Amino acid sequence: MRRVTAISLSVWLMLAAPWALGIEQVVIQALEPGAPLGDHLQYRWDNVETPSALPGQDDTWALNNRALLFFGYHPNDTLWLRMQLVNRGDREVHRWLLIDYPPIDEITLYVQGQRTNNVMRAGDRFPASEKTLLINTHAFPIQLAPTERATIYLKIRSRNSFLLPIELHTDASLAAKSSSTNWRDAMFYGALLAMCLFNLFASLLLGERAYLFLTGYILSFLLYMATVDGYGQLYLWPLWPEIQQRTLVAMPNFSSFFALLFIHHLIQDRRPLPWFLGSVWLAAMLAIISLILPTYNILLWLYPFAAWFMGSILWGQIYIWRAGTATNQMIAGGWLLVSFGWLLDLLEKLGVGFMIGSGDLGLLVVGSVGTLALTIALVERLKEANQMREAARQQAAMIQQQAMAELEEKVKHRTAELEIANKRLRHLNEQLQQQSSIDSLTGLHNRGAFDEALNNHWKHASRARSPLSLIFFDIDHFKRINDRYGHDVGDECLKLVAHTIAQQVVRETDFVARYGGEEFVALLPHTSARDAEIVAERIRKSVARLTPVFSGAQLSLTISAGVATSIWHDTDESAKRLLKLADLALYKAKRQGRNRVVVADEGLREQLKELFS
Repeated sequence: MRRVTAISLSVWLMLAAPWALGIEQVVIQALEPGAPLGDHLQYRWDNVETPSALPGQDDTWALNNRALLFFGYHPNDTLWLRMQLVNRGDREVHRWLLIDYPPIDEITLYVQGQRTNNVMRAGDRFPASEKTLLINTHAFPIQLAPTERATIYLKIRSRNSFLLPIELHTDASLAAKSSSTNWRDAMFYGALLAMCLFNLFASLLLGERAYLFLTGYILSFLLYMATVDGYGQLYLWPLWPEIQQRTLVAMPNFSSFFALLFIHHLIQDRRPLPWFLGSVWLAAMLAIISLILPTYNILLWLYPFAAWFMGSILWGQIYIWRAGTATNQMIAGGWLLVSFGWLLDLLEKLGVGFMIGSGDLGLLVVGSVGTLALTIALVERLKEANQMREAARQQAAMIQQQAMAELEEKVKHRTAELEIANKRLRHLNEQLQQQSSIDSLTGLHNRGAFDEALNNHWKHASRARSPLSLIFFDIDHFKRINDRYGHDVGDECLKLVAHTIAQQVVRETDFVARYGGEEFVALLPHTSARDAEIVAERIRKSVARLTPVFSGAQLSLTISAGVATSIWHDTDESAKRLLKLADLALYKAKRQGRNRVVVADEGLREQLKELFS
C-alpha cells in the first residue's frame, strides 16, 4: 500500500511540476482561432534531448514578448519553447499547433498532460510522409480532455534562420488559412510557371539566348520559393529531404548565375567587361559547390557573395537603362524589382525588424512582378520581330471573337425564347394536373386522385405493417335539401361540409377527397381505429354545430361516418376491401339512425368476406 501511494505521489508531482514552476497558462477557449502564441512562450537554449533533462526553474527560461519569434542564426544550438494549455470546458477540444515557416530542420513536439502524453516531429530533415498533416508547413494536433492541462514543449534545431510564427488553430481556421495561402501561392506559382514555359518555347522557336537565360532564372527562383514555402518537400521530392536542404542553398546561387548571364548577354555587344563575366562564373562556381558540399556549411559565408552579385546586377541595370530604348528600360526596371525582392528576403534572414515575417512573401510578390516585367520586355522584342504575323493573327482572332460574340448572342436569344416557352408549358401542365385531380366545387381532391392516393398509401402501409384508416362520410338527407331548397343551396352545403372536414384533418400525410355526390372520404396513415373514430366523431360534431342560413331559412346539417382500419394479420386485406368495409360501416350508421360514427367490427368483416367470396 505504501508503494502504491508513493508511486501515485510521484506521478502527481511530475504532472503538477510545470504548473508549480510558473509556466504561463493559456486557456484554449480564450484564444481566437489562429491567434499567435509567441508572447505566451518561454524559451531557452539547451542542447538536451528530452524535456525531462531541462531545468525547471523560472529564472532559466526567458519569456518572449513578441507575437512572432525570431532568433537569427544558431546552427549549432537547440531552441526549447514551452507553454501550458488549459481546457476549462466540459468537452474535449482539438486544436492544431501551426509553425508557419517551412524551412526548419527539425521540430519535436512534446505534449505532457494529466491524460495526454504525445511526441511528434516534423521538419526538412524528414520525409513528407512523417508529417502529421500533409500541408506545406508544420502542423501538430493537440487534444485535451475536459478540464485537462498540458505542458507543451517544442525542441527546434535549424541551420536556417530561427523565424517561428506559431499559431493555434481550430480545424476550420486551419483549413481557411491553408486554403487562402494555397490559392495565393497557386496564383503566383502558376504565373511564374507560365512565364517559364513561355520563355523556354520562345528560346526554342527564335534561337534567342536571352529567353533561355530568363527561363533558367525563373526555374531557379521557382525551385527556391517551392523549397522555402514547403511545396518542394510536399510535392516535388517528398521522399528525399536531402534535396530540400540543398535546394535552399543552391537555388539562390543559380538564380544569381542566370540573372548575371542574362545581363551580360545584353551588354557584351556594347562594352565587354571582364569583371562582370568573372561575376557570372563565380556565381556558377558557388552554385555547383552548394550542391556538392555539406548543405549548411557554406550558408553564412555566402551572404558576402550575395551582396556582390546584387551589386553587379544593379550596375548592369544602370548600364542597360542608359541605353535609352523603352524595351531596355523595362528590362532594367524588371531586374530592379527582382533585386528588391531578394533584398527583402535577405533582410528578413538577417533579422531586420520591419521585414521579419514578410520577406518570403515580399520576394514572391515583388520577384514575380519583376519577372513579369522582364517577360513583357522580351515579349516586346518578339512583337517587333513578328509584327506582320502578329497583326494578321490579331485580326483573325478579332474576327473570330466577333463571330463568337454574334453566335453567343443568337444562342442567348434563342435560349431565352425556349426558356419562356418551357415555363409556359410547365405552367399549363401544372394547371392541367391540378384540374384533373381537384374537385371544382369543393376544392378537395376528386375521386381519381383519391384512388391513386389510396393505392400509394396502401403499398406503403403494407410494407411498413402500419395501420391505415379510412373514413367514409355521407351528408344525411341531402336529397331533401336539394329537393326543397334547390341545387344551389345543396352546392353551398357541400362546400361547407368539405371545408369543415378539411379543417379537422390537418396532418401532411392525411388525404381528404370528395368521393362523389354528397360522399366524402379521408385517408389517415399511421392511425389506429380508435384514433380514426375520434377524428370522425370530432368532424361529425363540428358539422352538427353548423347552422347555415339560406334565403331566410336556417338549415340543420348532419353527417354519418363509417370507419375501417387495415388488419395485417388478415391475408385477404386489400385497398378495395378496406374501402368496401368503410362503406359497410357507413351504411350501418345510416340504418342506426344517421348522425353517428360506426367503426367496422368483426361482424362487418364477416359480411365483407361473404361479399367477396
